[in-house]
Amino acid sequence: MKQDKISYGELENSEMINVFEYFDFPLFFISRTPDNDLYLNYYFKEVSDDVNKRFFSRISTKEHLELLQQRISVLGLLMNLKNKNRLNYLIIDSTVENPDAKINLIKVDDTNLEPLSFPETDFFVEYDHLN
Repeated sequence: MKQDKISYGELENSEMINVFEYFDFPLFFISRTPDNDLYLNYYFKEVSDDVNKRFFSRISTKEHLELLQQRISVLGLLMNLKNKNRLNYLIIDSTVENPDAKINLIKVDDTNLEPLSFPETDFFVEYDHLN
């Protein structure tokens, strides 16, 4: 997957391997592509009825393990990804049916960081709804 655009089909073909927060749908999870790339997905905002906004970033196996083994906190990982210019906004419209439709990935930086998008308090992952 490229970091500037992704298709709805690429998202649908990814497998959720860890779900850390769930409320009606997965809010915070790690997905794996058919190419074995890992992606952090962190929902934080409903834009409208069918549109949501989340953080989205490719992560390394090491970052994934650090998160699972509680060697890095959620806020710590999000901040590291932002500071390394690897954190993106992903805005998903659930009414889109064309798997080839592209979604722009918007790099998160100090000029566009939404004030309430990061967790209010830091925490470590504790429970995986899939395992």
